Amino acid sequence: MQTGTHNINLFIVDDYELFREGLSALLERVEGLRLVGVLSMSADAIERIKLIGPDIVLVCTTSSEYNALELIGQISLRFPQVKSIAVGLNKSESSIQKCLGAGASGYISKGESIGDLLSLIISVNRNESAHRESCYYTPLPTGRPTQGDAVAPGPEVIDLSARELEVLQLITEGHSNGQIADKLCISLHTAKNHVHNILEKLCAHSRSEAVYLALQKGLLTMAPSTAAEYHKD
Repeated sequence: MQTGTHNINLFIVDDYELFREGLSALLERVEGLRLVGVLSMSADAIERIKLIGPDIVLVCTTSSEYNALELIGQISLRFPQVKSIAVGLNKSESSIQKCLGAGASGYISKGESIGDLLSLIISVNRNESAHRESCYYTPLPTGRPTQGDAVAPGPEVIDLSARELEVLQLITEGHSNGQIADKLCISLHTAKNHVHNILEKLCAHSRSEAVYLALQKGLLTMAPSTAAEYHKD
């Protein structure tokens, strides 16, 4: 098998050893691909990626030890030259949107073939649109996922109120619900309600995921270094 291009440095992050070894064995045979790292999902992954500097990172989204969406977001924010491809269990719209929203350059399910994966890797590396139904890829940072040759819809509108945007900014700065309540002179109950509504509107499962999605959607413009810690109440 050939990629049609040369020297794509690939890094794999997945908790399942059998999957890692099997995928590594297949990809090592592909001319033009260079496997530069294979690692289980852990907080050390971001440091390894920083040290090695791959072109593309394959991130399994079914791992539980470390939040895959957080890893994808960290890669997107800290290493914009490194692209990530999310590897999930299915092709559900919500799974695709969450991964691409967190900063992934592409998404593919584990039910697809090695040929489909290679096609997506090449498309992502070349910044070209994918042309297979199983591959989801948006070549523009502000775009949305497209399927096959379909025309991508317009930007998604997230209807956050002025107060919710204030709360979102405070979340980004690392404030707890209690601190948000104090700063905005509102009750703790009201602060928690605002946080709940923000997560719901962004389809986020955590405060950190909400920040990453908000950054990707242009709702925030703060530097990532100021959002290193997120408090959970």
